[in-house]
Amino acid sequence: SFVLSGEQENKITEIISEMSPKEKIGQMLMIGYEEKYREEINALIKEYGIGGIILLARNKVNIMHI
Repeated sequence: SFVLSGEQENKITEIISEMSPKEKIGQMLMIGYEEKYREEINALIKEYGIGGIILLARNKVNIMHI
């Protein structure tokens, strides 16, 4: 089980309260990563604060390019 301290909960609440609706939505999204769309995906991550990316073996991603 994962339990946060009161201080940790307060810090999370503070960070979330300072986020815009656009940033909050971005954090809920997870996108696939394909090398051929690297620039577009990086722009999405920067603009919307995407919460995560999925790296699949079939994409043959060079992690240093992300």
